[in-house]
Amino acid sequence: MRVLGIGTDLVYMPRVVELLGRLPAGSRAHARFAGKFMHARERAGARGAADLARYVAGVWAAKEAMYKAVAGAGAPPAATLYRACYKEADGTGRPSLQVDAGALQRAGHMRFWQERLAGTRFLLSVSHDGDYLVAFVCHVADETFPAPDERQRITKNS
Repeated sequence: MRVLGIGTDLVYMPRVVELLGRLPAGSRAHARFAGKFMHARERAGARGAADLARYVAGVWAAKEAMYKAVAGAGAPPAATLYRACYKEADGTGRPSLQVDAGALQRAGHMRFWQERLAGTRFLLSVSHDGDYLVAFVCHVADETFPAPDERQRITKNS
């Protein structure tokens, strides 16, 4: 496994609680807020979240950490990438980050997908204690796919 980038983010939970207190669930303002950085899957998951503030903070921190892991030349604006990826949990509750390639394509960033994300994955760790939540992301190459430079050469010659 080859590490391509790392990122981390720390969220102060009282700030999230205060923000959500100003945006009543179900209101247009709440929907606009969620639509700025949440994928449709996450917005659906928020409706059933036992602790909405922790859910929102976890999504935000994961995406901030992911963006830091991939930021650089050719990266789409953060908000575009945030809406194109989603945090989910597997059957054991372990968190992961997935990228919706179709969302990137619709936003006009398919080249970024092809050159920087295809054949890679994101390892995610989220932890919380008291007033803080932290997310750590490791962007890694999947050995079953060509290396990024090789993918770029294949794409250009196709």
